[in-house]
Amino acid sequence: VCSSDLPVKLIDMDGNGSFADVGSDAIAVGGDTAQFLGKSVLLAGDLHALEVEGESLRLAPFEGATGTLDLHSDFDAEGVLLAAVVKSTNGQHSFELSALEDGAPVPAGRYRLVKATLGLGDARVVANTRRMGALRVRADETTSMVWGAPLKASFEIGSKDGALMLDP
Repeated sequence: VCSSDLPVKLIDMDGNGSFADVGSDAIAVGGDTAQFLGKSVLLAGDLHALEVEGESLRLAPFEGATGTLDLHSDFDAEGVLLAAVVKSTNGQHSFELSALEDGAPVPAGRYRLVKATLGLGDARVVANTRRMGALRVRADETTSMVWGAPLKASFEIGSKDGALMLDP
């Protein structure tokens, strides 16, 4: 699926032949970082209702309570946030928020960070988000996530040709 102005990719994550499964399929808007397919999507920082039928997308103004979700203000780590995907706990909404430094409008509800990739130079680190709690985004309020330092690193240790190998 592609617009002349904005590339959009739909991904059949569950392999059932449908690209319209909210909460289990994925969508990448304007780049290569995908988020779970939801009933809403951010385009140029604006929130829209989204419906997928086959390979067609239908957009409409989002109707409902919204708040702002900010993953940058209270992020405490060296490096750059390269990917940050949140998903609502009810599976109906998902957003990739790494580029939105001032936060983004999202439907009010509870969200979990499900993927985060950080970069410093050529190095990349994927955050383990399994222990992070859900964030409650209330209507007409801004919710920021306090995260980052202090960090706990996990490595796999091995040896090759007599040299110690660390794999983060």
